[in-house]
Amino acid sequence: MREARARGYAVTFETNWPGENGVGAAIRNGSGAPFAAISISAPVERVNEAACLRLGETLMEAARRISLGLAATGSK
Repeated sequence: MREARARGYAVTFETNWPGENGVGAAIRNGSGAPFAAISISAPVERVNEAACLRLGETLMEAARRISLGLAATGSK
């Protein structure tokens, strides 16, 4: 968890399912508290560990934009 917080997204390398990697980022409410998440998972043949880390940056930006959009609508 500490590493995921520092990085801004979490990764899993064949942890949940054999042959599958994943990455996820928190969506935050107007107070900045996490209340939902967005994630991507794919077979290791398509998304290796390096690709997963690159996708994490993109996913983190998407989560940030969703969070900002929700804050603009007054979501709590």
